[in-house]
Amino acid sequence: LQAEKDLPQYMLQHLSCFADEVVKSLVRQDPQRFFILFAPLKLLKTCDELRSHLVMLPDEATYKNFLTSSLYQLISLNGSLINVNFTNSVQVNGKKISEKPILFTNGRLYYIEDRLEYIQPHSAGVGSTAAIAVSFVILLLVGLVAAFILIKRKKPDLLNFNLTRPSFHRVSMPRASWRGSQGVLVASDALEDTVDDREGSERE
Repeated sequence: LQAEKDLPQYMLQHLSCFADEVVKSLVRQDPQRFFILFAPLKLLKTCDELRSHLVMLPDEATYKNFLTSSLYQLISLNGSLINVNFTNSVQVNGKKISEKPILFTNGRLYYIEDRLEYIQPHSAGVGSTAAIAVSFVILLLVGLVAAFILIKRKKPDLLNFNLTRPSFHRVSMPRASWRGSQGVLVASDALEDTVDDREGSERE
């Protein structure tokens, strides 16, 4: 490993791209922070490109954890995800790094062949929102199924209703008629004949 006591000139040329806290940490080391810089062969022209290739770690413990891990995920100053793999050889976002890193006082610099593409990190908030939405849809479907089953059970069976309901038969009532002269209600033809016979006997 090549050692440098001071900050690389590469960084000093771009200090205007960083916030005051970042500049103080880089130059004065107050507050103390540790930095990982990925420098492609082609110079980074814009501040956004530079911020996407620079990572600031909060303390020495995190920095040591990065160095001793087999796989580590870094977040650059502009929020880009950087995957570093130390399993066999150093790989950054799946691309192998052949050159050894350059050390400076509070960090190290890795030279890479190409610029790193911006990778959106996974958001816990978005994941939680999606999980809540999926859970809500599932609960809604379960509620609809339960309501359908409940309505189906309460719905009367029309076939059984037709089989069990009482049947009514039409009863033929005898014909009735009024005799205008006597004011007698005759219930049937046979009854009318009987009344006529009685009236004949009384006349005799």
